[in-house]
Amino acid sequence: MTTQIVLLIILQLLFVFVGTLKTIYTVKGTPTSAATVNTISTVIGALGTKVFTQQSFFAIIVVMGLTTFIGSWLTKMLVDVWMKKEKLWTIVAVIKNEDAKNVEEALLQRSIQFTYTKAQNSRSIFTIFSYTRAESILVKEILDKYSIRFSIQESFQEF
Repeated sequence: MTTQIVLLIILQLLFVFVGTLKTIYTVKGTPTSAATVNTISTVIGALGTKVFTQQSFFAIIVVMGLTTFIGSWLTKMLVDVWMKKEKLWTIVAVIKNEDAKNVEEALLQRSIQFTYTKAQNSRSIFTIFSYTRAESILVKEILDKYSIRFSIQESFQEF
């Protein structure tokens, strides 16, 4: 009986791990990777069903609850590490041409990437790219120095 419970725990953790991967790959993977992970998940589920039928209802509920929570949490943590997300903050500011040169020099001096377009009414539109929070703070300090209002948008790029 104890061996079967241990086997049940291992199979269920494996089933949850593969099931979580299946969900991720169904949405973000290729058709082949999604089909492969789905097939593995189904086979593990069938093995688990065979072991489940020999257990008490209480044991099944406890094991499934704990292993689903632990397995999902661990899988998500591993996938987040494996598929690093790169954050990018895009800052857009409309700057008077009289301040544009100073802002441009300050950004270049700090090696902060940006583009700008001259607009009408003696203004320029700056699009500034920040890859870290520290860089965003530097940009904010530069813009605040000239009392420039701006908008900031956070983007994620997954690899």
